Amino acid sequence: MEAEIISFISQLLNLPEEAVRPDSHLINDLGMSSLDIMQLASVFEERYGIEVNENDIIKNLTVGRISHYFGRLVPAETVLASKPASEGARSE
Repeated sequence: MEAEIISFISQLLNLPEEAVRPDSHLINDLGMSSLDIMQLASVFEERYGIEVNENDIIKNLTVGRISHYFGRLVPAETVLASKPASEGARSE
């Protein structure tokens, strides 16, 4: 799950994957806007059929914590069968 989230964020923000680390803060380190964060949640809700609580996103603002949070909501076999997280990337 973490690798998929890193891949999605790096594509969304046009950053190299190496710049997105588990301890990266979504806002302070990566410069994500609230819209970017909601887009992240929306893509994973659609992809995995989960319901993401906005308050939980705000409490978990590092890549690692978001990964752990999403990982608790999504069964492991669903993650393994998923497609790449490339949709929804910014076109700048």
